[in-house]
Amino acid sequence: MVLQLFLLLFFFFFKQKTAYEIKECDWSSDVCSSDLFLSFGDPSAGFVGLRYGRIHIGRKTVEGSLACLAVCLLLAPVTGLPLSVGIAGAITATLAEVIPWGLVNDNIAMPLFSGGVMTYLLANPL
Repeated sequence: MVLQLFLLLFFFFFKQKTAYEIKECDWSSDVCSSDLFLSFGDPSAGFVGLRYGRIHIGRKTVEGSLACLAVCLLLAPVTGLPLSVGIAGAITATLAEVIPWGLVNDNIAMPLFSGGVMTYLLANPL
């Protein structure tokens, strides 16, 4: 009951942005880019790895990981981010895809790590 009252007061007193108030700079390009890397890089790694994979790294293949890297690098200029940030995100996404994380699925690790690296690089330019 107390939590419900708190949430009601929180949303009542703190105005949320509507779709008309959101500016273009509010959309996070680094997060969208990490989702693009996951959406296109991971399936290409799976397809190429299953079809043409010969050299295995655990349950992954070198050929699949190279396909993931190639697709992510092709997507890097499309993201609207500086090219160096996109390339760093593509490399991080590929590394997150190939490293066996144990309990963490690569579908969680790829956008989490690549988005984190790109966010860091955007906040702290070299």
